[in-house]
Amino acid sequence: MTDAGRDRQVWLFTAGAAFDGNPKWLFLHVVKHRPDIEAHWLAYTESAARAVRELGFSAMTFGGAGSKALQRRAGVWVVNQVKERIPVELRGATLLNLWHGVGVKKVERGMTAGFLLSKVVEKYVRNNLEYRRDQLFLVTSPAMEDHFRVQIGFEPEQAIRAGYPQNSHEPFSSYDHDLRGRNGLGASTRLLVWAPTYRLRRNETFVTRALPDIPRLIDALERADAMLILKLHPQLAVDRSYQAIRNRYEGHPRLVFWDNADDFAEIMPDIDTAIVDYSSIFYDLLDAGVRKVIRYPFDWGDPDALEPGLDYESLTAGTWAGDFDALLDAIETGDNRIDDADHARLMDMFWAYSDEGSCERIVEHALAYRPLDIELPTLYSFDVFDTVIHRRGVVPESIFHGVRQRMQLSDVAFPGELEARFVTIRRHAERAVREYRRKSPELAASQEFEIQFDDIYERIRELFNLSEEQLGLLKRWELELEEADSFGDAEIIERIAELRDAGETVVFVSDMYLPKPFVERLLAHADPRLADIPLYLSSEQLVQKTTKRLFLRVFTDLHYDFAGWVHTGDSAHADERMPASLSIRTVRTETPAFDEYEQALVDGLDSYDGYLLAGLMRERRVSGGLSDAELFAYRIAAPYLVPYVSWVLADAVRRGYRTLVFISRDGYHMRRVADAIIRERGLALDTGYLYGSRKAWRLASQVDGIDEDTFAPHGSFGGVRSWEGLLGAARASREELLGMFPEFARFDGAEFDGRTAGEIVEALRASAAYREHLERVAAADRELVVDYLRSELDMGGDTAFVEYWGRGYTQDCLARLLGAAAGHPVPTPFYYARSIYPSRGASIRHNFTSETHSLLVIEALFANLPHGSVEGYRREGDRVVPVTPERDCDRELLAAFERMLPEFAVDLERAGLLDRDRLRRDSFAFGFEYFREAPEDPDYLRFVAPLRDAVELGSREREFAPVLTVPAFISYLRGRPMREITRSLPLSLERAHGPAPLLYRLQQRVGFRRVFKRAYRRMRDAFAREDPPVE
Repeated sequence: MTDAGRDRQVWLFTAGAAFDGNPKWLFLHVVKHRPDIEAHWLAYTESAARAVRELGFSAMTFGGAGSKALQRRAGVWVVNQVKERIPVELRGATLLNLWHGVGVKKVERGMTAGFLLSKVVEKYVRNNLEYRRDQLFLVTSPAMEDHFRVQIGFEPEQAIRAGYPQNSHEPFSSYDHDLRGRNGLGASTRLLVWAPTYRLRRNETFVTRALPDIPRLIDALERADAMLILKLHPQLAVDRSYQAIRNRYEGHPRLVFWDNADDFAEIMPDIDTAIVDYSSIFYDLLDAGVRKVIRYPFDWGDPDALEPGLDYESLTAGTWAGDFDALLDAIETGDNRIDDADHARLMDMFWAYSDEGSCERIVEHALAYRPLDIELPTLYSFDVFDTVIHRRGVVPESIFHGVRQRMQLSDVAFPGELEARFVTIRRHAERAVREYRRKSPELAASQEFEIQFDDIYERIRELFNLSEEQLGLLKRWELELEEADSFGDAEIIERIAELRDAGETVVFVSDMYLPKPFVERLLAHADPRLADIPLYLSSEQLVQKTTKRLFLRVFTDLHYDFAGWVHTGDSAHADERMPASLSIRTVRTETPAFDEYEQALVDGLDSYDGYLLAGLMRERRVSGGLSDAELFAYRIAAPYLVPYVSWVLADAVRRGYRTLVFISRDGYHMRRVADAIIRERGLALDTGYLYGSRKAWRLASQVDGIDEDTFAPHGSFGGVRSWEGLLGAARASREELLGMFPEFARFDGAEFDGRTAGEIVEALRASAAYREHLERVAAADRELVVDYLRSELDMGGDTAFVEYWGRGYTQDCLARLLGAAAGHPVPTPFYYARSIYPSRGASIRHNFTSETHSLLVIEALFANLPHGSVEGYRREGDRVVPVTPERDCDRELLAAFERMLPEFAVDLERAGLLDRDRLRRDSFAFGFEYFREAPEDPDYLRFVAPLRDAVELGSREREFAPVLTVPAFISYLRGRPMREITRSLPLSLERAHGPAPLLYRLQQRVGFRRVFKRAYRRMRDAFAREDPPVE
């Protein structure tokens, strides 16, 4: 027993599906002459095992009773090929490979083409270490030893130097050898055999090309008194054209369609003439004593026929029949005998080691052999695009958008359709070129389907009759964008560097139409350490990973000799299924892709810059390390204000402003963003921050009496729905207000609806006493406000103020206050994302957009600060300071905004945008469009819906989108506007559970609110008429 628990005296023999070949004849020798060896035939099917048992020998299947235990015990496994599958139970046993034919063609490792190549690659990738360590190989001459050392790969001590057991053996019969008698022919009839091998390609028409006229063949055989055995290679025997001939002529006395289940070696000594092509059976027949040979390589010179390993013409002998007519002549009249000199030369070339002691030398060598202590490296291959190299625009199509933008910005005119539809046209052109190559009959065999970069643009040039200048620009722009857009995957690159430092072999394998020098430049740009790694690129090799052919090319080019192969890539088909089918271990990386939000962004912006922006967002999302709040700030919130602030800065520089003053509270985050951009761009701009609000400035600015806007729906009382809110908005104590309006006593401590609030405001508007009261309050407020403004502002003409959005009334208030402070009108320029009022008087308005999206969602985000809006001012010593009430806020979200909004701004500045102004406007608009289209987005649900704010003056703080409750729904039925319940009904419904959302959806379908509201109003009016008059 060996250290591995194996018994070297237990031998198993296998020869495919039949009881034949060298394993059979060595098996018979061992059974008869080596009683010290326990020999068993190991068959793939029970029928094959049964046939051997019926001959009186031990035989079983791989899965038969007791077979697994026997395999685990066996010391030697005798085979006739490099086995594709080595059972787990037989790993570690000596693989005694007796092979199945010497010859001149390339086989196994030596192959570089042909339909069997993928099978060869698969088994060597899977089993190479076992072959190199455990396999013995039978060689029959010095020339064949040299030949097969290249083709198979073995060390000198693994070579067994002897003849083939099947060619020189004691008589043995496992079937009836009397072929002549079976077909009713006499003993003088000569036996001919045609034994062709498979071709590299076009095997499906092989037989009809070789034997185009069977009746003429039969006539020639009859005239020569010969019988022809058609013994086809198993790969050819299943061909339909051969099967059709067999079905028609089987039973004809002059033809024998050989059953490969019968061992042809048993009757080789009886063969008179061999008709051969490139098959190694020629040399077996020669060794078995056959001296008459017709060489029939009818397709000589056809590259689809043979991949030669040695010189066929000089290493064969016999009559040369180059076509079918010559074959018939040779059968009828040719002597076909190989002369003694050629016979001796070929026997020495191919069978120098063959003698009567061959079988014993094989046995003794196998008994004495011990596995070699061999360590082999691992081959590591990496996909390039979307694995080692990524695009800042994430997907390949982003580059096409970039080319389109370059066209739109270029001074060179292009056809209108091409400019408008370039992305689609570029995509279709590539598909068309690929379809042409896939459907070209001349490429079907080689599968050289890959296209070239120039092919794509040649297609576009033909479609649009482009000039050389136009064509050159398009190609140059695409390559420039690819290079500018690419960056390396740090984690993958470090992994590659570690492998190379450890001495491992690393290659790149990529399906890509771009030129090889360009891709090599991208790799070097990603990391200089990648520059010298071999690159197998489909545009150069013409074959692809998607068909496995590029992996086969790597195998043959590297003369594969590794313990295993690991491939890393992102494509489920090209980088996983295809290499896995070759036994390559795969590491699947994630294909860079956008999530739903990012995809909506690129679809909405429809530009290269949009892809860059989405790429920034994706990079932050997948890189890890950020909280959900930080991701929300960077991805969702930032487009609401960074593009606007970026535009403000650019416009301010253009207009000559030197200082930008941001108004609280909206200005808190905007100023931080502005400062980050100013530092990044190196702009000559200063920023300031001014505490102010509508509430703090509105009344103080009423220099010439109380204006009507004070009582308008957007004025001081717009959000009043309670007695407490009324007192605050009216700027009066309870006693002062009741003194002027004793009838308001019934509202004391109460809440009321919008209708009642409107009636109260009308009473205030009509009261001269109340207006006088407001003027006194305004004068006192104005003194404080003016002092605060004088202390905070430089009244020069190079200052502008920054708000987010608004009607413009707050600006008018500030303009009046600045005028009061200066003693004369002061130009007061304001920046807005959007204002309602146009410029007028001292109020100069610079608007970013004319879009009319509701901006309430950003107001909720701005309000998330630890203080409320400025309520007024007070003196602290010789200073005037703002009064800002403390309030609760989402401090995690606030911290996320403080960190991530400036980071987003800087990232955007460095993004290499083609059209910054367009991106500003498009991304800004997208934020609001997305909220309108997808308000139930989980990010809005989590971070926006619960935020609290009081948008209207005099209103109470409430959540942006509170849970819709049954009481709230009933108030809606009574007539309360939904806008007073929630600022986003979809979010409130999404947050709600229970009957409230069901009731609302039922109302939407049935529409019973109108009836309920009318009935409620009638009841309310009836009760109101019964109320006693207020005294």
